[in-house]
Amino acid sequence: MKLDKDTISGNVYGFMMYGSSLEGKKTITNTTIKNNEYGIDEDSARNKNGPIFISNSTIKDNVKDLQLFTTAIKVKKK
Repeated sequence: MKLDKDTISGNVYGFMMYGSSLEGKKTITNTTIKNNEYGIDEDSARNKNGPIFISNSTIKDNVKDLQLFTTAIKVKKK
């Protein structure tokens, strides 16, 4: 999965990760996630996600920007 140069805006969820494969590379780069109820949501610690790397992205102005429960999602601050 690769998300690059996108804008996610005006939704309930910007990005939901309620379970993903442990294999493969998953990245979000150069993307803006704003004006959603949740910017990035993992739902709960029961969910199992493989590594997801977010870099050079803006996650702001959501009601809740990050709702993370595991260490699978790594956000590198811009």
